[in-house]
Amino acid sequence: MATAKHSPAFREGILNPLMRGEVLVPPLRAYLCNPDFGGMTIKVPSIGTRPYDGKFHSSEHPRWAPRALMLYLVAPELLTPRMFQASDILAMTAGSVWHAIIEHCFMELRLALACEVPFESVETNSKGTGDAVRDGEIVEIKTMRDLLLRKIETPEDYIARFPGYHLQAIDYMRMSGYRRERVLLIAVTYPFEMKEFVIEYDMLEAQRIDTNYRMAIQAAADFQLPMCGGCDDDCPVKPLCRSMDSAAIMRLVEGRS
Repeated sequence: MATAKHSPAFREGILNPLMRGEVLVPPLRAYLCNPDFGGMTIKVPSIGTRPYDGKFHSSEHPRWAPRALMLYLVAPELLTPRMFQASDILAMTAGSVWHAIIEHCFMELRLALACEVPFESVETNSKGTGDAVRDGEIVEIKTMRDLLLRKIETPEDYIARFPGYHLQAIDYMRMSGYRRERVLLIAVTYPFEMKEFVIEYDMLEAQRIDTNYRMAIQAAADFQLPMCGGCDDDCPVKPLCRSMDSAAIMRLVEGRS
């Protein structure tokens, strides 16, 4: 029997993902690469700075230590904000466009039950918004450069390269009750490669996030600054901690206008 011959684009875009057990990439690529594609109308949300609401957000706070979280609650103006370059804003805009396109496709193809799904935990003062949900799992869309996407072959590669995204997934699962997240990776340059992985629930990480949030809430109520438990280079309270001791920080908090 003659072996069927497939084009490289078909093998890479549809056949290989099917063989890897991917469930989102094959129908998405078939839909978007259809020469009879009829067009779509999408709405791209604003990517402006999120107004302060006193809530812990899955996209930002799971990596923070209790000290930073407590100061975020009682004196957010003392924290060092993250600085963005112009190219960062452009990258986020491009990512928002692709998010809107893919979420439209999810609903058209019935690959998701809903998009832009809110999660919240009143007990831990935390909230977040998942890109989509489908039967038994959350779906998250991540856009990136093609050279970076090609280096990610396994869920472990993804977690090592993007620990913040991993904690975001765990926090979503902690609040929602879902126990897995399917991550869809999209390269935003030609040939627009896609991959998907499943991130499983990590109970220990979820408990750590939950505990840190509760410690910060209690510390804010008691007006007691938690001990510095160590932080990474992106810690928003590091410059403050390096310039003064705990007593001085609390005096600054008490005396702020």
